[in-house]
Amino acid sequence: MCFCNYHIDWTAVWTSITAIATIGLVIVAYIQLNKFNITTASDFAHRFKNDFFVPETTEIVMLLEYQVLDFIKGEKLDIKGWDKPDYCPYYRINRELLRRINPDISLINEEKKIYTLFEVENFVLNHFEDLAILRDKKILTDDDIYSGFGSYIEIAMGNKDVQEHIKFSRYDEDTQESDEDVYSGCEELYEMVLSMNED
Repeated sequence: MCFCNYHIDWTAVWTSITAIATIGLVIVAYIQLNKFNITTASDFAHRFKNDFFVPETTEIVMLLEYQVLDFIKGEKLDIKGWDKPDYCPYYRINRELLRRINPDISLINEEKKIYTLFEVENFVLNHFEDLAILRDKKILTDDDIYSGFGSYIEIAMGNKDVQEHIKFSRYDEDTQESDEDVYSGCEELYEMVLSMNED
């Protein structure tokens, strides 16, 4: 004779099963989303590298490494009726020094004598600024940036002529003030690369 009276509360059972299934689905979704984010970040880094490693960027960074790009601020322009910038700075290619370093180096355009500030900014510095933004948004990690772009950042940002360029870009002659936000992302990346070199 059985004295047990089993009463199963099916509502509680199904509620528990539903809760366990929901937790399981949340865990699976989290894992899948994390894998997606890693894949997306890797794909994004790959596409960014394709945009960055174009012949012009490679050439400018090579010339900066060999220290054959000389920043020239130039004379103040005084052109009547011209409301453009007061100066027309550029980077002069020191061809003589480049030939002494290695006479076999050929440039994309052998007739080219200068790089404008816009070219150096568009092909190099603005890419670094974009990397700094992606770092701040946690789309790319310090390791991603260091392994993919660290040497380029170190070469360009460690160059005295690039430092003069940034100093020039920050300074407003009219107000006699310097805007330290200009290319601050480049400097943050440079500091990050130098600290990772020490590790």
